[in-house]
Amino acid sequence: MIAESSKVIRSTIPRSAKVFRDCLVCDSCCGESTSIGDGAIVRDSNLAEGVEIGRRNSLRSATIGLRTYTGSDCNISHATIGSYCAISWNVSIGGADHACQKLALTPKFRITRNPDDAIVPYPESWSNVCRIGSDVWLASGVCVLRGLTIGDGCVVGANSVVTRDLPPYSIAVGAPARVIRYRFSSSTIDFIQTVRWWEFPVAVLKENADLFDLTDEMKIVRRLKEIVAKLGGVNVNK
Repeated sequence: MIAESSKVIRSTIPRSAKVFRDCLVCDSCCGESTSIGDGAIVRDSNLAEGVEIGRRNSLRSATIGLRTYTGSDCNISHATIGSYCAISWNVSIGGADHACQKLALTPKFRITRNPDDAIVPYPESWSNVCRIGSDVWLASGVCVLRGLTIGDGCVVGANSVVTRDLPPYSIAVGAPARVIRYRFSSSTIDFIQTVRWWEFPVAVLKENADLFDLTDEMKIVRRLKEIVAKLGGVNVNK
């Protein structure tokens, strides 16, 4: 479904996808059952199956994995984001820097009005890609500076500013964000990263949906081991 008020240019939109009102989708590819909220702009991006993009998002050169969702008013540029991530509203990922050593911070085009000056003057601003792992939660108002890596399973608290890489399964808060603790013990983190549950077949995850209600670390590990055993090992097909 593509709303009449939306514009799709040189993009692949399957019949199961939904593009709501007043969207622009350009040079992009959407997976099955994706949805793009009202007023969103998606350029040069790839959205995997089941991705949900919130209202008034702006995406440029973004790759987003299975069933990740974003809240409203997010800005994501030059980033790869894993599967099953929860990205809240007003999140900024990968914005360009300004050259602070120059006289003016505004692009020259704003002064000269010369179309030749409209080209992005600092291509290095986009050369470093943000890399967000799978099962990551970015709370509302988070800002992730360009070129950083946030490991699998991380939690970043509301209104935090991420200025350096964050290790897997860490919980970070503040401006600049600092790690305050980890979600699980180091042995469990190593095990989960070996198992990589987000790469299990979707049917397996649905059959074991109650796994994601567990809060006891030992029970979580035990259930994961049982699932892996049934699958015949950790190298399972997606």
